[in-house]
Amino acid sequence: MLPLSQEDKELINQLNRHPDIKDRVKSIVSIANNDGDGIVTADEAESRVIEEVRRMGNEVLTGWAESRVEKAGEALPSEEKTVRSGKKKICWHSTFGEIDVIEQEYRQPGKRFRPFSESAGITCRGCSLPLQRVVTDFGADHSFGRVPEKLKEHYGITLSASTVRAVTQTHAQHIYDRRKAERIEEQPAVTGRDCVIAETDGSMVPIVVPDKNAEDRRKGKKYSWKEARLCFAHILVKRRLNLERNFRKVSMKRERIFSTVPVGRDSVLGRICIQWVTEHRGFTGR
Repeated sequence: MLPLSQEDKELINQLNRHPDIKDRVKSIVSIANNDGDGIVTADEAESRVIEEVRRMGNEVLTGWAESRVEKAGEALPSEEKTVRSGKKKICWHSTFGEIDVIEQEYRQPGKRFRPFSESAGITCRGCSLPLQRVVTDFGADHSFGRVPEKLKEHYGITLSASTVRAVTQTHAQHIYDRRKAERIEEQPAVTGRDCVIAETDGSMVPIVVPDKNAEDRRKGKKYSWKEARLCFAHILVKRRLNLERNFRKVSMKRERIFSTVPVGRDSVLGRICIQWVTEHRGFTGR
């Protein structure tokens, strides 16, 4: 057996100061050496490694927080009016689970402060930035109620749906404010409308596609259904709108009434849209 180098001795001493991390390293090495753990398949080995890494990440963050609590207190200026006020427990959520630590609270006349929380940039029951990225990614693709299940499945952590909603909406607001500030110079000089009311309705329309290779195109036709949509938008007004008059004006310019339908007025879909307008909007003009 080779003698231990100075670097090896320092590493052993550091691991001895953190027995939880030392045990976790032993477990990971044991998996790598396949020391009688009964792991046969690659899926079992990967699952074990993921679980051990999660636990190690939680223990490493906890050890870091405990050491930072001591250093944050030592870094305070030695003032006579700064006295210890007691100890408080603080915890926050991370991608490795919940981290909790006991920190020292200090006070001055008319002021209380926690040097560790301020220097670490965390709040009690808050979420770390890496976890916020994960939550926002899930919250943008799924309903807020399903995100806790996704977090439990992929990261092994528990988070409430209300926290998911708050984190996702906060980042969405930040994105909106930033993009709005970037577009201020590009905005036109014309004053817009504070409120626009829009209504969209549609109907399923039968579509017939003839066979191009057939000699008689009346045979071999294929039938399908597609949705035709019409949209009407207007500004918020106190008086009642005369939809029939508005559609009569629009009908003077034939193409506008079908601005949202990719077909012509004389096609089958176009005639169906005219019938829809007649039934739903009271427009009888041709």
